[in-house]
Amino acid sequence: MVFRFALIALRRARRLSVTQFAAACGLGHFEVSKLESGKNQASTARIRAGLARGFGVPSAAIDALVEGMDVGAAGKAFDVAPRVLRSLYAEAARDAAPPSEAA
Repeated sequence: MVFRFALIALRRARRLSVTQFAAACGLGHFEVSKLESGKNQASTARIRAGLARGFGVPSAAIDALVEGMDVGAAGKAFDVAPRVLRSLYAEAARDAAPPSEAA
């Protein structure tokens, strides 16, 4: 899974806005926005610890997510039904896709 799409999907599964999730993580809104846009890959321990805090999971789950955890494992680690996670992941990827050019 692409980290930024997985992050968006997992946040949406918890029905949190970026601002709400950032507060739960103890991070700034701009930091979460950079993570979700792919401009930051959660390369620091502080960011990863914040994400773990925000999701209520062990930091090892965040490490695995950053490294490309599969949907089934992510669903189990983050307590989200894999079917729901797949759907939210696909939605996040679609939302990030550039608009197609008119023919």
